[in-house]
Amino acid sequence: AVNAGLKDDDMMADSTVPSFSIGTSSPSAIRMAGAYATFATSGQQNPTYSVTEVKKKGEVVFKHKKQPRRAFSPLIADNVTDVLKNVVENGTGKPARLPGREAAGKTGTTDGNKSAWFVGYTPQLSTAISMFRLDDDETNTKRKFEEMFGTGG
Repeated sequence: AVNAGLKDDDMMADSTVPSFSIGTSSPSAIRMAGAYATFATSGQQNPTYSVTEVKKKGEVVFKHKKQPRRAFSPLIADNVTDVLKNVVENGTGKPARLPGREAAGKTGTTDGNKSAWFVGYTPQLSTAISMFRLDDDETNTKRKFEEMFGTGG
């Protein structure tokens, strides 16, 4: 995860819980999109950024410079993409399919469906969405996220 661009402070401090191996850390959606973009580019990681250029009176005073680095071998990154394509083609991310475009992604929910997220990518774009419920009603375990494409269940 750190190689893909997530920072150590994004990761859960207690990695001893059983569900840690399938994803219990709490990075933001933008950081997740950036991390998954590393797989879209066959293992080339680019730090996430928000501002591409700043102008003052028509003159460029700042321009973002990309600083790509190799995070994974192309073979490893492309193998991850092949697995995540199956999530979109045949699995829980099926509603996120794009006609005529290859896409890969991963869905996620918490116990009781209190929150859900989807992070996906094409070779040109990586994006993540997340939705959180504020109520803490532990007895409501039948929640559904039917309108959040890619995470319905």
